[in-house]
Amino acid sequence: MRSISRYWLMILGVALAFCFSSRLAYADGESVTGCAKCAGYSFTANITETSTGTYQVSYTITNNTGAAATPSSWSLTAFVNGDGATIPTNDNLVVTGSNGVNYSSDYQAEAGKTNNGNGDCNGSVSSAFCVQQKTGATNLPILNTGDSLSFTFDITCNGCSLMSSWDFLGSGNPAGSTVGNVYAITNWGTPTSMPEPSVAFLYGSTLAVGLVFAWRSGALRRSTKN
Repeated sequence: MRSISRYWLMILGVALAFCFSSRLAYADGESVTGCAKCAGYSFTANITETSTGTYQVSYTITNNTGAAATPSSWSLTAFVNGDGATIPTNDNLVVTGSNGVNYSSDYQAEAGKTNNGNGDCNGSVSSAFCVQQKTGATNLPILNTGDSLSFTFDITCNGCSLMSSWDFLGSGNPAGSTVGNVYAITNWGTPTSMPEPSVAFLYGSTLAVGLVFAWRSGALRRSTKN
């Protein structure tokens, strides 16, 4: 009786694991490097599906060898055309410099795409999301060589699909100015990381653990002898 109960507990555990792992979560990253108009800057984005239809976006701008600049606006078109990305009403944007300073009060996240000509976000592009300077911002960062600026916020996009390559747009003004661009990119990203483990891998791993448990408990050994 004891071996039977342990056997069925193993089966139940595998079944539950399969149910919980039946949906592949997104955990993708892309970057733009070596582009002609990046002017010594690099741009990296990561998108993670934290729950159904909710994604966390992490985006970093790094000045590797370029002139000093203040990021004006940037956007990603990451979802399939027609998917409707929106920003939650709590607008939980966090902006942090490599110098440890918090610049969250100087930027805002919007649905849509940046217009590199004026630094504003165009909300008519539903499959994109955008970050721009707030009107009247007074504590804008200056990225000197070796500095970076990171943005983190949530978006919602129900039933959406990530594209294999994302459209990066962005511009940065010269330090202390709102006129002209140090960089003005319009580039497609390339993948920099792999998705989270597949369902098959999770299921196989759980099944293997379950079989080891059953063997150690003696359930399978006794069944084989009988």
